[in-house]
Amino acid sequence: MMRLALFTSLFLAVSYPLFSQTFWVVTGTVRGDQGEPLVGASVIVDGEFNTVTDTLGQYVVRKAD
Repeated sequence: MMRLALFTSLFLAVSYPLFSQTFWVVTGTVRGDQGEPLVGASVIVDGEFNTVTDTLGQYVVRKAD
């Protein structure tokens, strides 16, 4: 029983910061002047490099607040 209480206490202490963070997601498509998807375009959010577009010009950025 003592082992279970210790395990539960450790689990809650370690996992609490993971659940208390806020995440946001930005998705979109980068297109050229004629509407064609741009492959490999750099996506920069908040002044820092985050990702590049895929073969369809699409990207997903996930960040923790």
